[in-house]
Amino acid sequence: MENKSDLFVIQFDAETQIMNVIQNGVYEIGESTKMIEYFSKLMLTNNCRKVLIDNKNGSIKANTIDIYNRPKKFEKAGLPRNIKVAILYGEQNEQERFYETVLKNRGYNFRNFKHPEEAMKWLQR
Repeated sequence: MENKSDLFVIQFDAETQIMNVIQNGVYEIGESTKMIEYFSKLMLTNNCRKVLIDNKNGSIKANTIDIYNRPKKFEKAGLPRNIKVAILYGEQNEQERFYETVLKNRGYNFRNFKHPEEAMKWLQR
């Protein structure tokens, strides 16, 4: 199953049981919320608990308050806390490290990576 927009592509790999999300371009926090809502439903439908988000060619336009409140949006979208999400970045910046910290502190198992091989290895544990 696949969903495409100008800013993201979502695919579910039935063999690995991993949801693959590819993000492109700069997008607002609200657009990211739509993506979360869609892949949350897709995860429930496929009993999927692992997500790989490739954000090397994308970036999110968000301030500190937006990031801090992000877990509330996840809860509203029905995103369960018992999932693993690996996010790939070309080069991490302070905002992306803060995002990872906020999510971990709120009980979500999110982790940032630079290399896809490391991300896949972590997801498959």
